[in-house]
Amino acid sequence: MVMYRISILVWLTLFLTVCVAPASAQEFWLASQTLRRSESSNPRHARQSLDSEARFSDQREDLNSFRVRYLRLSPEERVKLWKEGKDVTGDGLALTYMERALVALGTDAVPYLVEVVKTGNAYYRVYALKILCDMDRFVRKEDMPLPDTPCEIWVEPLNYAGLLNPFMLVDGRRIGREGYEVVKWAAEQTEQKDLRFPARLHSGLLEQDMRALAVDELVAKWRAAVIQSKGLLGGDTDAYALSSILGKILVEKAPDSIPSLIRVLDGDNSGYVREDAINIIQLIEASRMRLRGTELGLKAVESVHRALRRGDLKPVYTKPERRDELWREFSARVFHDEFPLTELTVAAVGLEKLYGVKLTTSRRVPIGATLIEASAEMRTFASYLTKADPSYPSWEYSYTGDVLWAPVMHPRFKQKIARYYQQWKHFKAERGSVSVSRRLEKR
Repeated sequence: MVMYRISILVWLTLFLTVCVAPASAQEFWLASQTLRRSESSNPRHARQSLDSEARFSDQREDLNSFRVRYLRLSPEERVKLWKEGKDVTGDGLALTYMERALVALGTDAVPYLVEVVKTGNAYYRVYALKILCDMDRFVRKEDMPLPDTPCEIWVEPLNYAGLLNPFMLVDGRRIGREGYEVVKWAAEQTEQKDLRFPARLHSGLLEQDMRALAVDELVAKWRAAVIQSKGLLGGDTDAYALSSILGKILVEKAPDSIPSLIRVLDGDNSGYVREDAINIIQLIEASRMRLRGTELGLKAVESVHRALRRGDLKPVYTKPERRDELWREFSARVFHDEFPLTELTVAAVGLEKLYGVKLTTSRRVPIGATLIEASAEMRTFASYLTKADPSYPSWEYSYTGDVLWAPVMHPRFKQKIARYYQQWKHFKAERGSVSVSRRLEKR
């Protein structure tokens, strides 16, 4: 399985990694570590930097040769080698590459992955199932609605790239009837619970079922799952995955879910549950609605403040200084729009690509890639949008995941950007009239 939900801080850090192209996420990580070491002026650190760069170069050579060999294998051999788990780099890059290559290019390997799901051990059958689900959700770069979208999955040396569409149910679109039937079987059978839950999770069926619940039922199930998993750092468990899915839905149910979250923050006896509620309210602010724009939203902010002052949170914000730091960051975000510009990057790029409005900046980073980010003017525009409609982050749809460019996969992405563009024209007209008024006043 995978890590299912991460804190706001980790989420935004991941945003930066996927803004960088064309390096893969793993290569970007290795290069950034080398870069960080090379910035030191200490001669010993400089020597370590040279050693690290040489080691990174050797790993790249090993990985590059492995890529060529792997892609030449038959579908059966590719799945077999993946199951053997051999790693030529020592850093997990070969294993990651094999999984990504299977997801992007491995539709011919579906019968062999199906066999792993049916007869493999408990570990590999779950991962084979996830590869099948990811394979079905994979969308090529050429088929995306936004031109030149940076991609999460790269298959070199073919330069084949794409993203996983988090908004679709697995339906056999790419894996065909045989692949879909085994996913459906795994999700519906009841004898093997260790396979049923991940099948429902990765196929989207679990989330579909949970969305049908009323808010009170969602809160009850979320609370139980958080307690069982022990909160945000609960690890790679089914309870953690369930709490993450339910938390996501509670974000998307806002403002209807906010009163229940306030009651949790003010009166629940579990520090794990109260801390997770704070995380959910932060995500509501980031991806659903600007809290300062409504009376109910401001009550949620006050409730977060009370919970942080009260303390007894688990497992992250146990110390007063960490809670104070979180409040400073959260209140600055809510009341002064002090949030990373990466949160606005997809909207800014959408406005530029679809309407020619230049609201991005780009710069070369030392690993040889280009970092794309929203410009400072986009933050001013966000302040305007908060006054015009505090729910603007969720126009047409919400996205609470950790892949920056995934929102472009939603079928209503262009409608969302069209609404931004209409408001952008009002914003520019209003700023123009204010500018004229100021010039007249000076006369």
